[in-house]
Amino acid sequence: MNMVNPGRYVELRHSFPIVEVQFGCGGIYLFPLTELESGQVGYSVAPDGMPLEGEGDGEWRPSWLAIGYETALGDPLIMDTSEPALPICTAMHGEGPWNAEQISVSLDAFLESLAEFSRISVGRTCPVDLEKNPLDDQSRTAFLMQVSSLNKGQLSTSFWSVLLEG
Repeated sequence: MNMVNPGRYVELRHSFPIVEVQFGCGGIYLFPLTELESGQVGYSVAPDGMPLEGEGDGEWRPSWLAIGYETALGDPLIMDTSEPALPICTAMHGEGPWNAEQISVSLDAFLESLAEFSRISVGRTCPVDLEKNPLDDQSRTAFLMQVSSLNKGQLSTSFWSVLLEG
């Protein structure tokens, strides 16, 4: 299997212990490094090992690496290795063409946002817990403002806002 695997990602992933953050009905799952190659199946490669990458509109780009997925719908988290900052995108899974939407300007900003998401998920990891301990408007706004700041105000926080709906 031909897989893009930049050393910087591996280095950062070793220092970032979070694998899964649950919040209500959803959350984020990051592939452990041991699952990174198998995690590409269905994205850059077919189950039989045939490549699914291409340069055409809506095709999975050769520079994309699936690093995990959003747990409610299974939409992939995609790292674009063609950019030095390693921006993170997501795209709707199972909708035909891949139309990636950037959710973080860099891998660093994504991991910092995920760490904060992990902190606010404490006591809210399933629907029952979230109902008992809802996220108040002030905490929600503060989190989204922090995500926006980490991304230098360049991106919508809609991905993160939807995660907070639990």
